[in-house]
Amino acid sequence: MQLLELTALEDILGGYDIYKDCMYLPTGEKYRRKMAEYVADGAVKIFACLGDDQWQGMAVVRFLAADKAELEGIATAPHARGKGIGTFMVAQLMERYCLRELAAETDDDAVGFYRKAGFSVKPFAEIYDGETVTRYQCVLTK
Repeated sequence: MQLLELTALEDILGGYDIYKDCMYLPTGEKYRRKMAEYVADGAVKIFACLGDDQWQGMAVVRFLAADKAELEGIATAPHARGKGIGTFMVAQLMERYCLRELAAETDDDAVGFYRKAGFSVKPFAEIYDGETVTRYQCVLTK
């Protein structure tokens, strides 16, 4: 398995079926616009995890400092879930970029992944569409 940085929007667009689970009310057009924004943002890098000649996962990372980053989103292909792909991507990012801290914000659906991957997890309340929901600030430190 390998983690490759994607820089061409045309390549990134092939990841919609994997990454859409990281988006609120996803559509192909919304994904295209968001990825175009990320490509134009010099602080953001987009990665694909490749194995068995196909995409296994995807990660979007915002670099905040030389040793600190935030996951904008991380997703594993449906056929590859439960096989350690997400944990592999996190480990590769920490090692490759000598990160001392990797943070993420998530919801109930994904908080288990972050706990299992070694992130500290702190719940907080946030209001969406007039309704209070529980979100989680997740931080992995080295």
